[in-house]
Amino acid sequence: MPALKYVHHEFDIKHEVKKTSERINDAASKANDIAHKKATRLNMVLLSGISISAVAFLCVYSLVSLSENRLANLYTHISELNYENIELENKLENIKSFYSVENKVAANTTFDKAKKVIEVEMRDVKEKERVTFKNSSFNSAIGF
Repeated sequence: MPALKYVHHEFDIKHEVKKTSERINDAASKANDIAHKKATRLNMVLLSGISISAVAFLCVYSLVSLSENRLANLYTHISELNYENIELENKLENIKSFYSVENKVAANTTFDKAKKVIEVEMRDVKEKERVTFKNSSFNSAIGF
């Protein structure tokens, strides 16, 4: 019976080795599972962070584009107002000069307004009249 004992002992060793290797494989697979779960969690955190960053970037970019568009519209409106202001200033200067000339004329008595309006009949201008000058001498300048 010693041979049977030996075989049995060999069987026990193989069985123990198999159990030990299974335990090691289970532990390794559990460690791999834990590492895989941690890596998956880390990837999900990074993915959510990148997604949030991308959405925030798109929001900020749209706001910047909108504000640039508003600034361009305001610049156009300001330019139009400036041109209109220049035209109005020119009209105002013209009116001021007209009124200052009118006031000067009113202050000067040599330019009085007519007190009476005289009506005159229209003359027939179809016939050309010849105009003659009494002194028809003309002194020309040198070189001409």
